[in-house]
Amino acid sequence: MRKTTISLYLFIGFCLAGSLLLIGCEETARSEDKTLEKPRSLDINIGLLAEFYDFGAIPVRGFAIVANLNGTGSSECPPDLRDVLVKYISQQTLGKSSVNPNDFINSKDTAIVEVYGVIPPISYSGQRFDVKVTALPDTQTTSLDGGRLFTAELKPLARITRFNQYAKTLAVAAGPIFVNKIDGSEDDEVSGYVLAGGMTLNEAKIIMAVKEPNYFVASTIRNRINERFGPNTAKALSPEELVIRIPEEYKEHREKFLSMVNLLYIANNSQSQAERIDSLVQELATSQDKVTVELSLDAIGKPVLKSLAVLLQSNDEKTRFHAARCMLDIGNSKALGVLRDFANDKSSIYRLDAVNAIGVSAKRNESIPFLNQLLSDKDFQIRYVAYDHLRKFGDISVSRSLIAGDFFVDSVISSGENLIFVTRADIPKIVIFGSPIRCSQDMFIESRNGNIIINAKPGEKYASVMRKHAKEPKLIGPVMANLEVTDIIKALSETPPKSKDERKRPGLAVPYADTIAILDELAKSGYINAEFKTGPMTLAGAILEKNDVKDR
Repeated sequence: MRKTTISLYLFIGFCLAGSLLLIGCEETARSEDKTLEKPRSLDINIGLLAEFYDFGAIPVRGFAIVANLNGTGSSECPPDLRDVLVKYISQQTLGKSSVNPNDFINSKDTAIVEVYGVIPPISYSGQRFDVKVTALPDTQTTSLDGGRLFTAELKPLARITRFNQYAKTLAVAAGPIFVNKIDGSEDDEVSGYVLAGGMTLNEAKIIMAVKEPNYFVASTIRNRINERFGPNTAKALSPEELVIRIPEEYKEHREKFLSMVNLLYIANNSQSQAERIDSLVQELATSQDKVTVELSLDAIGKPVLKSLAVLLQSNDEKTRFHAARCMLDIGNSKALGVLRDFANDKSSIYRLDAVNAIGVSAKRNESIPFLNQLLSDKDFQIRYVAYDHLRKFGDISVSRSLIAGDFFVDSVISSGENLIFVTRADIPKIVIFGSPIRCSQDMFIESRNGNIIINAKPGEKYASVMRKHAKEPKLIGPVMANLEVTDIIKALSETPPKSKDERKRPGLAVPYADTIAILDELAKSGYINAEFKTGPMTLAGAILEKNDVKDR
């Protein structure tokens, strides 16, 4: 009995010793787990503790069909790609059309094309971008001019090395082909662009990585970001990763928001914040890199306003501008007068930036009257920026018309010199400053290729607009238009009515590229009393030329 008791005690002793040993090991493991350690100090900005994963631009590529080519396409299509396109066309037209996919591909009115584009960095769902469209090499396609790109699925360029390769679709592209016909030059017609034709399907996922993974640091960063920019802006996924959501107010200023997050200090007690504000305000007055200091102050928010207001009286123009812009961005209108002075000073290098700041950050009733005054400015950039902000505000000085679903005409009421501006990148649009602008009564003009004719005899109130048929030697029209530029544009580019009963402005379905080219000719010939100005050409497809990407 005694031996049994001793044995039992020994057994219990061994168990207790083992348990204590396990507990000791666990405590040692915990003490070595740095993800559980609380940092000694967090009086630093977030960018020193964490960094954003690379969210650069993403080159994408796809294959699709361009239709409406009036005999300038070809039936050639690589067998592997044909299989893919036949399947895709069948899925898209199932139950909606009797189109035979192979007949559609074989038509001389269609062409198989490659589509290239670049999804912008930190993109949002539905964001638009330009794409380049090129006929497949070694085919009989002679021109994509006047065609329309059917929906193309765009996938990461680095992943696509053959036609039927699986990869996630990141964007889609579709729309009318744009071939440049201005500046005395024409693009190679087997290539073209779809302006703002690409559209992202998903929001870019913005991940912030904690440099030294730590639960406490990750949760503290999350809490500080949400405190400053609103609930659910940041979410901690683990001790090493957070996901960041762009607030709606920063949707058009995403890079600025991420910079502010990096510069945001974590410690937020009143004493450390006051010391930090004093230091930053002093730095804004003396530093050469005022943009970074301005963003640091902006990241703190309203507590900086009282100290920052002192710099509105600074003798240094650069300091005064950055202090005023920062205050207005935070929501304080006391800086508005300073920015207006910059915007009115035609010799100031900060003039355009000041107009932008007013348009972006000032209250609607404070900015609209001032921006309207700038619509007649002699500096085109000032006029254009003022118009663009007024359009976003929905001000009555700008009226917008969508033409044939393909491009916009913006009519701007202004007392300055008449000017017509057209874009060749991003959203296709014609902006008419001084609207309504009228054409000359005695007018006859042909497009460079002879396909469009506009004629107005002396004393007549209307112009006849005609277009040559693509396949037959006859004219379509005439469509009558009054002599206002906007009405001539509609006569050229609106689609013809589908039936006699349809009540709509009749047009000749002239593509945007041809419409702006004929406006250029009208202005050069003196039939329009307005300066004609073009925006820069799109850079879509530059990634293709740089990397010389070819299908393998």
